[in-house]
Amino acid sequence: MLLLTVCAAPACGDAIRVVKQTVALQEAFFRQIDRRSPTPQMRDRLRALARSGAGDSVQTLVAHGLVRLDDATLIRRMELMSVMLEESDVPICAAIARGTPGSGQMTLAMAELEGPDLDDWVGVLVEAQIAQLEQREVMFMRPAAAVHSIQAAIAALPDSDETRMGDVLGCFETASDADACWAGRALFGQGVALQDAERRAFARALVQP
Repeated sequence: MLLLTVCAAPACGDAIRVVKQTVALQEAFFRQIDRRSPTPQMRDRLRALARSGAGDSVQTLVAHGLVRLDDATLIRRMELMSVMLEESDVPICAAIARGTPGSGQMTLAMAELEGPDLDDWVGVLVEAQIAQLEQREVMFMRPAAAVHSIQAAIAALPDSDETRMGDVLGCFETASDADACWAGRALFGQGVALQDAERRAFARALVQP
């Protein structure tokens, strides 16, 4: 690949990682599509989207399909998001925490996932697409339940971190990247550590529109 042969400067490191991870992601998408598609027609449709690079269409299917997934799948998504936040550089971590990562930033974050974790992450994305195309039941939460699950995660923090979390969330969009990243890592980490019922609620709260 030309980029890999001519872009040897340190500044090209991220670009090379994006290219390599894009290839790995596409391979993972095809594996998961073939494994999860309920019909040959669904498989062909999803493979065509993956091949064409129809990013906007795929993202729309995923965004609308996440609320149709079961609790176990959403908990696994939360666990993998926690890994990506912990391992990513602060600017990327902050963008993900705010829900505003660029495609290149998300690819770099996904580069932190390897082997079964990468397959599981792509599996969540593929399952969300299938759920939307099949029009599975949408499982909305009552706003009060979503707020309660987030409050439970915050309450589990040490007192000093709980105070800091309140300060950061109070101005989240204008907070520094360091603070936004810290808040994202702390919240996802606490969400993963919650007891079963609260963990399921927190994982579902994360995907509510």
